[in-house]
Amino acid sequence: MVRKEKSEQEKEVQFYPWEDILNEAGFETTEVKGNSARLAQRVFRCPFHDDQLPSLSINLDSGQWICYATCGSGSLDSFISRYTGWSRLQTDIFIRKFSESVEFKLHDTWNVIEEEDTPLEEVDIKYEKGEVPNWIFDREFTAKTLIDAEAGTNGRGGLVFPVRDNRGVIVGSVTRQSAGNNPKYLYSFGLKKSKIVYGLYNINRSSFVCLTEGILDTLWLKQHNFESLAILGASLSKKQESLINKLHTSEIVLCLDNDETGIAASQQIASKLSKHRLVSFARLPDGYKDIQEIRDVSLLHSIIANRTELGLEGSFKW
Repeated sequence: MVRKEKSEQEKEVQFYPWEDILNEAGFETTEVKGNSARLAQRVFRCPFHDDQLPSLSINLDSGQWICYATCGSGSLDSFISRYTGWSRLQTDIFIRKFSESVEFKLHDTWNVIEEEDTPLEEVDIKYEKGEVPNWIFDREFTAKTLIDAEAGTNGRGGLVFPVRDNRGVIVGSVTRQSAGNNPKYLYSFGLKKSKIVYGLYNINRSSFVCLTEGILDTLWLKQHNFESLAILGASLSKKQESLINKLHTSEIVLCLDNDETGIAASQQIASKLSKHRLVSFARLPDGYKDIQEIRDVSLLHSIIANRTELGLEGSFKW
């Protein structure tokens, strides 16, 4: 049998820092139980269908994916394009620009280079500001909360939120799609979410600040008079860590999702932030996936009031 040599392009694809690229594109690679960070082949819940198994397999070395529930397969650039809704050209530009911020050593690892702390570019968000889909009111959000967040619609049932950096400049947007549409969240092309902490530009001084994964969770907490920020995912970048460390607050309360990913992320984030201040977590009752599902106001306040502090060895008692 004649062995087919890989093309130069295939060799290049193999050495992209796919885990970092996927996280930056909005797909969280926090491991499903049973995965190992040392393994290139990992399994996840497929974002293209209601996946309970999980059935998505991603190889971070070869840059390939396959969904065993017949959603498809191919290269990870095609996965990112489908996941984000970006064109293949936009996806290619995103991958290459992101990769410019890392230094590659053959047969070694990718080492992130600290980028210059240059301001993010201001962008023009095209959406129907002030017009929001009705489903958001079923979740008991008030009109004031949505107005304060500058929410609007994309005209297709999606709820759009402009994303401002710590200067208050609009640098992108996040769209929460309506029920039944996957993925749940769409990030505007070029949004560098690893450099953003949502809500930071207008945070008020408080003895503690809540930290969530998503915008809706943060807005829900703010609606009930808790200062809150969102990291737009379940991982904390060095830039986000730096921004949070500059806050004038004595405590960070982690309010991440009540699932394997959220619990694992809470432990990882706590180990980083606890170097500078007290870190605690708000544990949700069984049956609640995230803080926004707590509609009982007294229960919500009780959960925050009875938060658990970080353990002495840098971990929580779950």
